[in-house]
Amino acid sequence: MVVCGGDGMVSRAVNLVAQRAVPLGIVPTGSGNDFARVLGIPRRTSEAVRQLLRALDQPELPLRSVDALRLRSSFEPGSRWVANSVNIGFDARVNQRANLQRRVPRRLRYLLALAQEVPRFRSVEFGVQIGAREEAVQQSALICIQNGSFIGGGIPLSREGRPDDGWAEVSHIAPLSRPGLVVLFPLLMMRVHRWLRPLVTQRLRHIRIHVPEGVPVFADGDELHSGTSESGRGADVEAELIPGALLLLNQAFSRGSPR
Repeated sequence: MVVCGGDGMVSRAVNLVAQRAVPLGIVPTGSGNDFARVLGIPRRTSEAVRQLLRALDQPELPLRSVDALRLRSSFEPGSRWVANSVNIGFDARVNQRANLQRRVPRRLRYLLALAQEVPRFRSVEFGVQIGAREEAVQQSALICIQNGSFIGGGIPLSREGRPDDGWAEVSHIAPLSRPGLVVLFPLLMMRVHRWLRPLVTQRLRHIRIHVPEGVPVFADGDELHSGTSESGRGADVEAELIPGALLLLNQAFSRGSPR
């Protein structure tokens, strides 16, 4: 299967092929393309198509297995597969606003939305349960569960995140001032993570999160939960990292060994 689109369209394809012997090829044409970015697939359409055709022309298809996140929640039945990230809190609000910026060039939408959301920023209390541990209350600006490194069209929130290492990277940002939030994302782009004490990232395979009322949830760039629930008590999200759940066409094979 070959999919053309952004992270949201890739996520739809992933939900069709996960844990099946059907390889997936990707031509990134969206505004973020974070999953393609971490896989080493060019964001320029012509080059991505060229690599795709080169891979398909091989006597034996170059394939690679990567991980995926299996997401269960209280706001939709069953489960869904997530290729790149689950975004909860401030980052999800930025995504909400960015998706409305249709007249803004794709590459600028996230940055503009970020600037517009900072004045409305507030940290909230999440209930977080990691593995078999007891649930703990965590005050945070956002919680992001990642299968890769990037969010928001190239922001390396997780410096060590890889989609083929058998681990999810979960980041949260401790309470900080609005000026601190303004400089946080530019510093992330500069990859000076060790100086960013409010940012805490840990590796895990399973996490449950109670999301308070008014806090949205996004996955792979698409809104899953607006933040409003019928009960008024918020929502619950459970994410599990499944190693090797996806079979991909290795479009970056000509550049050497995959990451």
